[in-house]
Amino acid sequence: MPLSPNLRGALFMMVAMAGFTLNDAITKYSSQSMNMAQVMLI
Repeated sequence: MPLSPNLRGALFMMVAMAGFTLNDAITKYSSQSMNMAQVMLI
């Protein structure tokens, strides 16, 4: 079943939001043991 462009766009947006959330969680977890310069470098 082919996806409509709106549904495909919504799915891509959900994947992007999940990726951003995961990246933010990993950054906050790793920043507990690193200083801010190291976090920004990564």
